[in-house]
Amino acid sequence: MTINPLPSSNLKHLFRSAKKSIRIQTQYIKDPQWQGELLDALKRNVDVYLTLPSFCHFIQKESGIGFLKKSKIKGKYGMYSNWLEPYEKIGGSHFSLKIYNKGIPNLDDPPRGYQHAKIVIIDDKLAWIGSTNGSTTSIESNREYGMIFKDPQSIKYITSIAKHDHQEGMSLSDHLPNLHDLDRDIWISSPGTCKIFDPTKLRKRKRDETSKKEGL
Repeated sequence: MTINPLPSSNLKHLFRSAKKSIRIQTQYIKDPQWQGELLDALKRNVDVYLTLPSFCHFIQKESGIGFLKKSKIKGKYGMYSNWLEPYEKIGGSHFSLKIYNKGIPNLDDPPRGYQHAKIVIIDDKLAWIGSTNGSTTSIESNREYGMIFKDPQSIKYITSIAKHDHQEGMSLSDHLPNLHDLDRDIWISSPGTCKIFDPTKLRKRKRDETSKKEGL
């Protein structure tokens, strides 16, 4: 059993034990300890499969489109720059990130719900399930519980679901097609995704459009 915030409940010993793969479903991945352990695993050529919810889940409109300021994604405190890009740079083909833009697959019925799972599966032989998010607050401050188990039948079942969920998720490039290009045309050509905007460029565009109208 794991009981946070007890130091002995940190899952780093699980990450360090991985030889082949680590599968993670979590609400966040924003903790330096978890990130360090996962980066070390990638350096050992361990395959890391990370499944996260949409960056825009709680701000999406009925159209399925949500807008985030560039600073929330890129830059010193950006979600991508700070927590995800390092995995891509170090892991290469050993790192796979999938994101749910809307509901998660229900195996039999249409997608619904929110990616709220907290699970770690090591080498498809050992698993942890609990309430701890991949955030520093959850790990070091909150009261959280979890269970580590290795029953083959249970591991096989939960791993099959984790694999299915990951396969059905969206790639980062599909979810954030304007991650590296903030051009408005990309917003228009990629509906149903999370979109980034740069307030500075937006204000400049509006000034230019106003000047153009006044000049007519």
